[in-house]
Amino acid sequence: SNAKIGGIPTATLAELHWDICAALKFGNHAHLKPSLLRRISNAKIVGISFCRARVECTKCFKALTSKLSPKNTHRATPHQRNPMSRTEKAPKKSILACPSGCSHFHAAVKWECSAIIDDGTGQAKLYAEREAALLLLGGTLDVALVENGAWELEGGVFFQPAMPASSHLMQCIKDATMKARRFASDRKRNKNKQDQQHQQDMPSTFSLLPADAKAEYLLHQHCRHWYQQHHSRKMDLFCRCKPLSEDVTSVNQSEIPVAKASIAQVGLDFGTAPTSTLPPLKLVLEDGVVSSEENLDDNMTGWKLLENI
Repeated sequence: SNAKIGGIPTATLAELHWDICAALKFGNHAHLKPSLLRRISNAKIVGISFCRARVECTKCFKALTSKLSPKNTHRATPHQRNPMSRTEKAPKKSILACPSGCSHFHAAVKWECSAIIDDGTGQAKLYAEREAALLLLGGTLDVALVENGAWELEGGVFFQPAMPASSHLMQCIKDATMKARRFASDRKRNKNKQDQQHQQDMPSTFSLLPADAKAEYLLHQHCRHWYQQHHSRKMDLFCRCKPLSEDVTSVNQSEIPVAKASIAQVGLDFGTAPTSTLPPLKLVLEDGVVSSEENLDDNMTGWKLLENI
């Protein structure tokens, strides 16, 4: 099955599902080869199912907590700055501190993201973190603004499709809208020429939001509208398979709703039928590039343009 491109074996999601079948049949989960890097070609990201940007300590790997939290019993001590940290230092007014007492120089925003991918042969759940998560999210997100807001929230900035925007964000939008309306009303009352010349400086509702609300709003908007903006985007993903849990020894037994035609009378009989499903295929993203198929299309288009000159 697995051809190699640049030394990395390629696989389809269907082939990886067959690997799960073999692992269950022979009782050997090592059949999935979780340490092996594989290339999934021409994969589409169907949608973002989870995303979080949260500040953590790169020394003790604990999530930062509020300075007022009972968990935070240590005082930060000076240490040498971590050169691998994405964040040079905490914002001046950050409410967060490391629960182990590590310096803010060791703190950085950790990105995590989960998505459903489809390569035309099957689907899988893809997990990514740090730089790989940003690659998955795409380059249109204002990362710096979201990270700035993450420093204001103990749990970080969080998105999940089933969860609505927080009550804090809704209240901030309401307050900012009222401020913007008052500002516009004051401008109309003031007839000075100087004010008329600076009419374009009127602040937007978004600009009046606090940093944490801006971050939550941007992340929710980006993730909820991700598919509409990137539905045609295909990527070659370099992934590793997550090993199956040790207690998974067989397929999952379940039932599905069915409708049967009734011979004796006109109509349908509704009921259920037993079926089996495989344990979910879970992958960890290491890196990704623009789909090789899209590169080929671009190259062919380029040659055709040259031939017509």
